[in-house]
Amino acid sequence: MESVEFYLEKSRFLGILFIMINAGSLFALYLVEISLTYKMMIIVFVVAFFNKTWKLHVSKKSQYSIIKIWQDSKGQWGFENRKGQGYKARLLPDTFKSRFLIILRFKTASKTFNILVPSDSLRQNEYRILCRHLVFF
Repeated sequence: MESVEFYLEKSRFLGILFIMINAGSLFALYLVEISLTYKMMIIVFVVAFFNKTWKLHVSKKSQYSIIKIWQDSKGQWGFENRKGQGYKARLLPDTFKSRFLIILRFKTASKTFNILVPSDSLRQNEYRILCRHLVFF
């Protein structure tokens, strides 16, 4: 097996998906009849969560954003964040793969990481190679 590296870039698809999810929750909040104080607290929470998620997964500006995924010639997986910390990890079998989005679930010694890989964050050929490596898993 050859070793491969995948460098993740910004994703429009993921940005649109996060905007739709958060807009849906804010619209549902508009329909619910609760106190204005509670609505304001929930809106602040949703906006703060959206900002954190946007920096981590979409714009990749957070220090803990995953920017590189790799598999070595022995079949071991790993990833690296923007801070420069690299982790060797075991790919979990409940990894989700579809035509537009892959959710890689990695288990390290201390915790489990979920890495979102939309199809537009890699070149088309790289996305196909990643899918092929997941088939053999």
